[in-house]
Amino acid sequence: MKRVIGLLVLLLVCIAPAGEVSAASASGSETVWVCGGPNSKRYHKSKNCKGLKRCSKSPKSMSREDANKNGYTACKICYRH
Repeated sequence: MKRVIGLLVLLLVCIAPAGEVSAASASGSETVWVCGGPNSKRYHKSKNCKGLKRCSKSPKSMSREDANKNGYTACKICYRH
């Protein structure tokens, strides 16, 4: 009986974090950075992107989906094709 309980606990510990990760990646919630200043139009992959150097405010993080909904477009430096 102790062996069965031990295996169940081990199984739950191994499965739980994997389920959380797959749920986050399934929702497609990539975190991006925006300036938030009055003339800000782009979102960035990194807070350290050189496109954010002239930012008049502190960069804010948000989901890529929210950035698109708020009218931001991808930074041409971060998102080269």
